Amino acid sequence: MAAEKSFYATGKRKTAIARVWLKAGSGSVNVNKLGVDEYFGNIGDIQQKIDSPFALTDTLEKYDVIATLKGGGKSAQADALRHGISKALLEVDSEHRITLKKAGFLTRDSRIKERNTARRVLAQASSFQSVNNRILSHRFFNREGHKVLFPVFVCRNYNWGRKGDVPHWS
Repeated sequence: MAAEKSFYATGKRKTAIARVWLKAGSGSVNVNKLGVDEYFGNIGDIQQKIDSPFALTDTLEKYDVIATLKGGGKSAQADALRHGISKALLEVDSEHRITLKKAGFLTRDSRIKERNTARRVLAQASSFQSVNNRILSHRFFNREGHKVLFPVFVCRNYNWGRKGDVPHWS
């Protein structure tokens, strides 16, 4: 008995990773040993998102999908699964590349959380308009230029008063 040929690919989106195996079959999809409805629950158009590479390449219900998903949220995992299925379909037939590339299924969405910038509270905090009510800068000197022993934190809704260095809320 000859072993069935399977096609493997890895799909990614943000921090979600999908390891996908395609085998000739009836079109069933197993995700982490569960069905798609069991794993993803009742979330929007997940099934349509997963089936879209098959629909574009006219291979709907020709392959069974076995996938393991890690990381990210459910939506990112579904997109990673679609990316993995698309890459596995390229292993099956490389002529699908043009169709899948035009649809954008072969492009990895690499957006991840940006690291904190040095001496800033948030990753991109640079002006008062960028962050609401976050500490943005320290005031080590009063209006006359004298050094203050206890610095006052300047926030978006916090202004200095007119009478010297007595702060008040605006």
